[in-house]
Amino acid sequence: MKSIYIIIIVCLLGSCNSQTNTKTKNTESTDLTQKVDSTEKLTEKSTQTDYQLEKIDIPVIGTFELSEMKMDSLNEYGAGDCWGTIRRYSLPNFGLAIDSITCGEYGFTYTYYLLSDKDFIQVVYTKKSESILDPETNSFFYVQEEQVIDFNSDPATSMNKIDTLTDYKLREKPIDKEFSTEILKDKQTSYDHLEMNYQGTWEMEIDH
Repeated sequence: MKSIYIIIIVCLLGSCNSQTNTKTKNTESTDLTQKVDSTEKLTEKSTQTDYQLEKIDIPVIGTFELSEMKMDSLNEYGAGDCWGTIRRYSLPNFGLAIDSITCGEYGFTYTYYLLSDKDFIQVVYTKKSESILDPETNSFFYVQEEQVIDFNSDPATSMNKIDTLTDYKLREKPIDKEFSTEILKDKQTSYDHLEMNYQGTWEMEIDH
């Protein structure tokens, strides 16, 4: 039984072991949150996500149109069943990075990073699906998860929802539930983990 989560972590750890990309932060980074004005981030349009869309609605973060944003950088990576692309888009006062990795029938993970103008992570939205084989029925079901980690809120919060599907075709749809919200227990550790994932993805390569 394959897990998209395990695949992603293994890839990231492998990349981080071979190449370390440490972003130097000045003292203001200890606060982590160079605030992005909440009104601005909801009214200024950015763009898109899961590869093909022209317009995307990201919970908590806002609505974005990629055609109105400048794409600063792109990296493609992958091996075996799993292939991904990360793109960074920008407007004058903030940036949006979109990391999309798919592993065919085994699942996918889409991660959206709202970034400050100095590239500090403000909010992260993750949407993923994992295929699980039920040995009793010899059929697959799909575990859907959505998470928002908001470093802009005071205190920082983690919002989550999870669901299970049996219809493969519904995996891309948003989960029809409310988020459950809790205070982020260890803000610094969570930030460091997301920062490592974000920077590590830019270092990953295509392995033929």
